[in-house]
Amino acid sequence: MLDGATPPTGVQGLAQQVADAYKDSSQLAFNSNLIGYNSQGAAYLTGILSGSETPADAAKKSQKAFEQAATAAGLPGW
Repeated sequence: MLDGATPPTGVQGLAQQVADAYKDSSQLAFNSNLIGYNSQGAAYLTGILSGSETPADAAKKSQKAFEQAATAAGLPGW
């Protein structure tokens, strides 16, 4: 919701929850803040949707990006 705006009456609970979720963060997707994925996620999905690569290929690229970014960030388990 915009600051100073009065919310409309009758807004469904889910719509209000979505609006509340954007108050503290403007992430566009659930995976936007995944380390190593946020810059390439759309490209991986585009490849799958266009048929230029398989879901398995995109998964391999995603896993590699996750591992590289997590290692660079010093996250445990990588």
